[in-house]
Amino acid sequence: MKKALLAVAVLATALVACNKVENEASMGQRAVRFTVENLGTYSFKSATLELGEEGCSNVGIYAADLGANNVQATVSGSTLTPSTTIYWGVGQSAASTFVARYPYADGAGVSGAYNIPEDQTAEDTYTYHANVMTAVQSASPDPGTVAFSFKHPFAKVVVSITNNLGSDAVASVVMKQVKLNATTFDMSTAPATIVAADTYSDVHAYAASATRYELILLPQAATAAMDIVVTTTLGSVYTFRITGDYTFQAGKTATANVTLNPVGGIDGGRTAVGALTFDTVDWTDGDATTVGTIGDPTVGNYVQIGGCVYATDDKGADAWATYYYMTPGAENSWSITVNYDEAMTDDESGKGFKVRLGETYYGMWNGSDNIGTDPYTLGTDGDHQKNIKFPETSGNYTVTFNSSTLALSYVRNGAAE
Repeated sequence: MKKALLAVAVLATALVACNKVENEASMGQRAVRFTVENLGTYSFKSATLELGEEGCSNVGIYAADLGANNVQATVSGSTLTPSTTIYWGVGQSAASTFVARYPYADGAGVSGAYNIPEDQTAEDTYTYHANVMTAVQSASPDPGTVAFSFKHPFAKVVVSITNNLGSDAVASVVMKQVKLNATTFDMSTAPATIVAADTYSDVHAYAASATRYELILLPQAATAAMDIVVTTTLGSVYTFRITGDYTFQAGKTATANVTLNPVGGIDGGRTAVGALTFDTVDWTDGDATTVGTIGDPTVGNYVQIGGCVYATDDKGADAWATYYYMTPGAENSWSITVNYDEAMTDDESGKGFKVRLGETYYGMWNGSDNIGTDPYTLGTDGDHQKNIKFPETSGNYTVTFNSSTLALSYVRNGAAE
């Protein structure tokens, strides 16, 4: 009987020991669970991006003490599922540090150098860097869930453009002399630690629409050299400058409204010098502030008018001394309101006016009458050397010229000012 009881006791002890090992093994194989917030999933048109792999829809997870080094994980709603299960350590009770990066980048470490490209005009290039987000979270096996909250480590700049140039559309937006190269991009801190190299580049922005341009840069303090240059399809150049103290912050959007006004017309149309300022908001669309240009814009390939015409501030100027820029309207249509006075010259051959585009001058056919109520077709050959004249010798006129058909028409507004 004693032997039987001893056997039972030994068996019971063995069963307890076995259960203890199984429980420890079970504890050692507990899978880490992950959740996410502030992270959308994005798709890309290009199969090959400067950083990362095709699709770029996965997250990379790091946990050094658990042997996780850039483990790919897929996002579905608020759930993050690693391609290889990450387990808590056997008997672990202390917290582990988890780092995540979106989009997943093959071979990327927790810390290293990082370069944002200068040319962000391609949708894939811009979108990739705009989508980069990082998260850091400390968590323990109890309760065993790692909740990642992603944040943008870079700064975003939006230039919202009011274009009053008619058919002369925006061709490009360039931000000058910004820092794009990081010697250190450390994702293990919140926010990510970025050390920018002392190098400067010009960034070509992405056209989100015809009047909204966006770009990504490293967090940094603004400098006086950070001009924003807007160039139009006809070659006009408008420059906007940052003045005063400003910092482009990680996870923030710096938004500014700029206005392109015509250069020309009866008062010259030039915009006064103004300071460029930004409205800082979280990485979402927000209200923007209006800014002014620095100095006079450079005007592109615009139609001009000159002769016995003048602006209100230079009445009495010599005929033909000044050519005024006409304002583009619909495609190939140009207009301007000017004062006209043939008494500006005593030379009969100098009375009237002409229009020009670059070095090409457009005049009336030598055998034609002066322009009347109907559109008149101008020309550039030897038979079109005659100056254009209105039926009246003076007045205030709105002149319209079609640079494709060469048709010229006008409306008389009243006496000259």
